[in-house]
Amino acid sequence: MLEEKKKELVAERPNRSLNRWASSVFSQPNPNYDEEIEEYLKNYRVYLYQLYECALDRAFAIRPIIQNNGQYPANNVTIEFIMPPDFVIPSKHHRFDRATTDFADMESYLDRPIEPQPYVNLTDVYLPALNNFNNSTLAQLSEHSSFRGPRYEERDGRVYVIYSVEKLVQHNPEDSFEPFWVWLANIKTDTLWEVPIRITCSELRQPENDILYLDMKIVEGKTESGSGQKQPNTACT
Repeated sequence: MLEEKKKELVAERPNRSLNRWASSVFSQPNPNYDEEIEEYLKNYRVYLYQLYECALDRAFAIRPIIQNNGQYPANNVTIEFIMPPDFVIPSKHHRFDRATTDFADMESYLDRPIEPQPYVNLTDVYLPALNNFNNSTLAQLSEHSSFRGPRYEERDGRVYVIYSVEKLVQHNPEDSFEPFWVWLANIKTDTLWEVPIRITCSELRQPENDILYLDMKIVEGKTESGSGQKQPNTACT
């Protein structure tokens, strides 16, 4: 597929000697066309692999709910899930529900690279590097700018998934958190994760600690139409 795409783009390479008459002060052959083809093909290869990962049922969401059972409100509450070493920070194309999303709609979670143009309009500002700065990168930047969470921090080889609440009123469950996604990138066998949880707030002298158990079972999925191959899916309890 990459070779076909390359042939298609190379065939559109402008011939400066034959097309000089067609050029004007407003439109000229793109002098960086060959370099942009190579850059585009690198991005297109990544795009194809992400599209493949979208088809795999190897992600699930965890939406935490926290309740203050004390007598007074809790302030500056922080909840940290300390993920095991196998945990991979999910990218944008990992974070959606495969069970409720048609495969045709999965591409909306990707950012298809923009094909280079053999001719450039000199009245336009054409910045291929900026055009290929995909929305998933912007999503990660905005995600880390939000203190409520989830946000991800790496410490000593572990990933911390962190949520924060400025004020937690007693006996009023906080259930409006966005979920965090678990992407089982390289897990091929049944796995039990023990995820330590640490909760701190201004009123606690010491953190409260707990453990979340994730029991993941790898099961065979349905046979893909026309392929005869079965894809591994994941069940989690």
